[in-house]
Amino acid sequence: MTKTPKIEELSKLRYSSFQTHEGYVGAIVLQPLGHYCGYVGVPPGHPAYGGDYTSDEDIYFLEVHGGVTYSGEQNEENGNYPTQDPEYDGRWFIGFDAAHAYDLPNPSRVIESDEFTEEEKKRAYHYGKAMLDSVEKMREEVAEETTFKDYGFILREVFSLSEQLKHLEDQAEGVL
Repeated sequence: MTKTPKIEELSKLRYSSFQTHEGYVGAIVLQPLGHYCGYVGVPPGHPAYGGDYTSDEDIYFLEVHGGVTYSGEQNEENGNYPTQDPEYDGRWFIGFDAAHAYDLPNPSRVIESDEFTEEEKKRAYHYGKAMLDSVEKMREEVAEETTFKDYGFILREVFSLSEQLKHLEDQAEGVL
């Protein structure tokens, strides 16, 4: 029997992918500066497939942390981003990031991982320190709202995005 990894184990990976309840591909990527990005991949034929997040209203108005900030096809040319698994090539991924105002990085996730270079680890450390120093200076104004969005937070947002994309698909098929 395959053991299901725990969130703590997954949160240490640079790339993780999984099946959502709606049958889409979910992906979470730990970026080199210490913040996560979340994605949902839809197959060809889905109404969001091929859509540009900057101009396609069906994608632009999806509700996810910080708004949708990515749309693109996973393929060999882009290094199989965001899942790193060629099995999902040809899927169109819709994504978001947790690197907005009031989002803090967590460089320790990068520093503790074996999946980053020493240079990436140094950059993450210095970036994280600079961010924390700037928040400390503005503590009274922004400290309560400024947080690190952890793996569990991103996972919930990926599931929410997946549900919204299923709703969009059902509307297009006349199910709703």
